Amino acid sequence: MSEAVDAIAETAELPRYSNKRRQKHNVLKTLLLVWAAQGIFLYYHFEQPDGLMQYAFAFTNLILVYLWCGYDAAERGKKIGTATAALLVVLLVVGWPLYAFQSRGWSGLKLLGWGFLTVFSLFATMITTWIITGIIDGWQVVELVPQIE
Repeated sequence: MSEAVDAIAETAELPRYSNKRRQKHNVLKTLLLVWAAQGIFLYYHFEQPDGLMQYAFAFTNLILVYLWCGYDAAERGKKIGTATAALLVVLLVVGWPLYAFQSRGWSGLKLLGWGFLTVFSLFATMITTWIITGIIDGWQVVELVPQIE
């Protein structure tokens, strides 16, 4: 019986995209953690942000978005064009929409919508982490609200 199961398992193929989709999800989870870490960092360095750390966060975000695009292209069986790859690295705001339309045509608008929703979620995560860090650090919620005299 186990030989029959092994033979079926050897011939059964998982969908080609499953590994790439998992990698894309892992990249998004990592982005979420990076933005949460940035919220903690901003709490402690809000008055005088460290330029080197801000560049490190920006570079990490850039690499993660580029990885996501690479996994997405591989999942779809496409390659990222040279110009698109250069724009993803140099100017993400232009390169990512270009990639969306290059990889999906007009349905790239749907990807852009999901992308803006994701960025909004990342900002919400960063701000929430910033507030939670402040509360843990002894911040009083009353300090957030302007006092009327």
